[in-house]
Amino acid sequence: MTISIASNNVLGLAEYEALRYALIAQLEAKKTLPYFDTATNPLITIGVGFNIDNNPQRRNQVIAALGLSPVQSAGINGIWTSPELADIRDDPHVTAAEQQAQNQRLENLFTQTLRSNTTAQLSAQQIQDILSGVAANLVVAGITLDAQIHLNATQQTAVAGLWGSPALTTIQGMPVGTQTERDAQSQALTDLINQAVRSVTVFSMTDGQMKSVFDDIVGAFDDAAQSKTGVTTLSAERAVLASLEYNSKPSDPLLCI
Repeated sequence: MTISIASNNVLGLAEYEALRYALIAQLEAKKTLPYFDTATNPLITIGVGFNIDNNPQRRNQVIAALGLSPVQSAGINGIWTSPELADIRDDPHVTAAEQQAQNQRLENLFTQTLRSNTTAQLSAQQIQDILSGVAANLVVAGITLDAQIHLNATQQTAVAGLWGSPALTTIQGMPVGTQTERDAQSQALTDLINQAVRSVTVFSMTDGQMKSVFDDIVGAFDDAAQSKTGVTTLSAERAVLASLEYNSKPSDPLLCI
């Protein structure tokens, strides 16, 4: 049944969208890392209440926002059929301490999986440039993952930090008289670069990435709230109703009209 609700606080579009996001983010509590929600059968969630557990579409939206490479994406999706996740789901999660321990194991699984599927690709020219001391800013930006995805800012900073380090200096000084020695030097450099990249690779969302996914999905909840209430004016009331619809669960709807 549709009812009429007065909307006296008319807002501009940008103001309305900002208020709607603030309300929903406050209720959901933005989380940068994956965690189990508080449902009877806890679901893996991240960001602004994004269910990436039994909602493959939402999971793919999160993966797209994170800018993962195809190999990284396949690794993350593979978590759902892994014995490690099944074991974590069986952890006790009644007390706050138990929930924290379970979520920590979940975070570790996602990050370890992402790191194991993260490999920087270096061309022969990039290897030569690094070994010959070409400036970091001229090399790092061109390094990619799976030859497709460029390193993110944090990864680029970690790699640039190798310039002048004892580890890189040692590799630069390795013997290169034979092809075998040159191959060993190239491999040592590639390993060092990947160690730096993986050390700062974490399955987490920035505020901007959360907002990107949110903007993609919130319209459907807003439309549903309008359909149920008849409130179409951009207003504080409509923002509250959209927030209720967003936070509802099929088994426990908050907007029962």
